[in-house]
Amino acid sequence: MIPSTLQAPDLPANVHKVDEDALLDVVQRQAARYFWEGAHPVSGLARDRQKTTGAPANDLVAIGGSGFGMLAIIVAVERGWIDRTAALSRLQGMLDFLESSQRYHGVFPHFINGRTGATIPFRRKDDGADLVETTFLFQGLICAREYFAGMATEEARLRECVNALLS
Repeated sequence: MIPSTLQAPDLPANVHKVDEDALLDVVQRQAARYFWEGAHPVSGLARDRQKTTGAPANDLVAIGGSGFGMLAIIVAVERGWIDRTAALSRLQGMLDFLESSQRYHGVFPHFINGRTGATIPFRRKDDGADLVETTFLFQGLICAREYFAGMATEEARLRECVNALLS
């Protein structure tokens, strides 16, 4: 369920007259909502090309998009739209799933199955490993590790899991 604080206010029909800060707020909330509400129900990772309405059977998750999703969750916590505890729980679930997902010498594939963690080939001759998408994921992981730097047990566990994935 999406927190009510992520619901962006409707923009007026004359959107070109909206204050820049108000517009930025709406865009940031909608981005956070996309990654929060549209996440895969098993892995919590970012579905590829997911709509925020309906619940299609879509197990295709994007590794790079999942890194973007981690960043969106951090922004949502910082802005007070998502509870820190809920964000930690979501991120930890994502990390636990990634730990058991298929990798190639530490490199993740472009796409994985959000239920099983198995590679979904990007192209017919895809060998699995995708350095660019893994880099986007790692950027999200590093930011999550640095943002959740508190003394709480849950935050320490998150940092340990991130360090394990990065090593």
